[in-house]
Amino acid sequence: YGLVIMMEGIQDVSDNWTRFVLLRRRSPLRDGADVPTFGTPIPPLD
Repeated sequence: YGLVIMMEGIQDVSDNWTRFVLLRRRSPLRDGADVPTFGTPIPPLD
């Protein structure tokens, strides 16, 4: 039961990360900095 919840949590993080990467890839970079202009950084897994 706990493993199922953990897997669901990982899936959520994976979806958020994919969305974040897509946003970052589409957003223009300013001053050559490799920083997303919008989007929220993904917190590390505990």
